[in-house]
Amino acid sequence: LAQAYYAEHADSLSYEDADLRAAEAENYNAYSSFTYNYYYLAASKFLEGGTTDADGNTTYSDAENEASVKACEEAAKSLVTDEITSVEELDAAIAALKLNAGVETVESSTRYEDNLYSDILDEEVAAWIADASRKEGDKTYIPNNVTSTDSETGETTTSIKGYYVIYFEGSNDNTYALKNVRHVLCAFEGGSYDSTTGLTTYSDEEKAAAKTAAEDLLAQWKAGEATEESFAALANEHSDDGDGTTGGLYEDIYPGQMVSAFDAWCFEDDHKAGDTGIVETEYGYHIMYFSGDSDITYRDYMIESALLSSDMNSWYNALVENCTVTAGDTSYLNTGITLNAG
Repeated sequence: LAQAYYAEHADSLSYEDADLRAAEAENYNAYSSFTYNYYYLAASKFLEGGTTDADGNTTYSDAENEASVKACEEAAKSLVTDEITSVEELDAAIAALKLNAGVETVESSTRYEDNLYSDILDEEVAAWIADASRKEGDKTYIPNNVTSTDSETGETTTSIKGYYVIYFEGSNDNTYALKNVRHVLCAFEGGSYDSTTGLTTYSDEEKAAAKTAAEDLLAQWKAGEATEESFAALANEHSDDGDGTTGGLYEDIYPGQMVSAFDAWCFEDDHKAGDTGIVETEYGYHIMYFSGDSDITYRDYMIESALLSSDMNSWYNALVENCTVTAGDTSYLNTGITLNAG
């Protein structure tokens, strides 16, 4: 009942374009995505010397720690010189770094493609990446400052633990439309269930049978009227997904909502209304029908979702704060319910 009440209130909320633009103006970058390569260089990889006790624990003096930070910074600088003009050259420079013997290291940077601003964990890194002046090929190194507090004195100290090396490739304001598609699922049948992993695996023959079924149904549709209405009827009659009343329709699909292969097909750039295809996922083979673009962009979807989440939290918290419960008062409980074990 509480969940239904919550859902009803959420459905009652609506936002005008002016509401979206006002929320966007407060934090424009929050709804943008960025593509960049990232590499973290830890100062510990440059430590030299140290004192090892009888238990095999090695400690380093302040001077040795300071020397490792300086060496780390010099290495980070070497990765952002003007001579490095591509990710490939950056990765080659990373692989050529001179580190202490026995230190394990990642020999290439990590690529983040269309990474949301909110997913960039370090604030300084995020600020540099989202700077309006940023352009393709820009690169920098940024210290990883770590603050610690002494448990006895309460004194806080900040130290550099390493450097982030960033190579910028581009940004995306996410103003592309969400997608509307229909599909018919020809699910895999049979399979072998593994109780340890909870996964079901299917043989090549079982997968081939589902693929053949999908190809036959698509051919059947193409031989008929080949309209969206006839595809919806096909989905209602044959799909292993849904209750047979929706015509296999998914509206306002946003990136990452569906399993990867399904999602990739929806957002291929060259789709036009009426395009079809067959996609394999872990569930089976999907006959896809592209209905067209949604009226809402991904950016506005994110802004509206953020507004809805904020408003719902405020509404919920207000309900809780205004609810007065006295210890020992059970008048609000239904004590006439009997629970049967098993």
